[in-house]
Amino acid sequence: MTNAEIGSFQGVRAKGGGNLAEITVFRILPRRWIYCAFSAEDGHGETLRNGARWNPPGCPMVYASDHPSTAAWEVSRRFGYHLPTLYLDFAYCAVLLDEKAIITLEQFGKKPLPVNWYVQEPSGVYKPEIQDIGGQWILSAVSLALQVPSALNPRDAINYLINPKHPDYGVLMGKRIGAWTCDGLTQLPLDK
Repeated sequence: MTNAEIGSFQGVRAKGGGNLAEITVFRILPRRWIYCAFSAEDGHGETLRNGARWNPPGCPMVYASDHPSTAAWEVSRRFGYHLPTLYLDFAYCAVLLDEKAIITLEQFGKKPLPVNWYVQEPSGVYKPEIQDIGGQWILSAVSLALQVPSALNPRDAINYLINPKHPDYGVLMGKRIGAWTCDGLTQLPLDK
């Protein structure tokens, strides 16, 4: 997939000419994990054990982004790779979400966020009040996904938190997987 083709794959699209719209969300992960990028077991491991920005310890959650570049930026921050190195060992996965399955922080009653919500504590621990928002949302099961701002670019980039315990988790549609390269997304097959 070229950069030009990415534009036609991501974003809101009408499905079958009806009123239902879909949002494409992206994850970029090490190749060895890419085939389970949106599996029900995803959101475990270190994120489950220690928590992350939006989920407290012990609360599974899948993080995805609105655009491949946002996903690349997020994963480079998480794994500590410089972007040129990132492209060597990573792949992308994208799925479609029904926009009716997504709520915003405002719809969940959690807007505005506290000042400096995106800053980690000096110890490296995420802010408990932000983790509590994610934990409350997961437990409420009011939606499959919660739209949140990216901590790296809160004004322009969007992330989606996906609840792997939600009853509609099995309706993630249109999974696409490919190699992540310096010039964008490709349709190269990956070895398992």
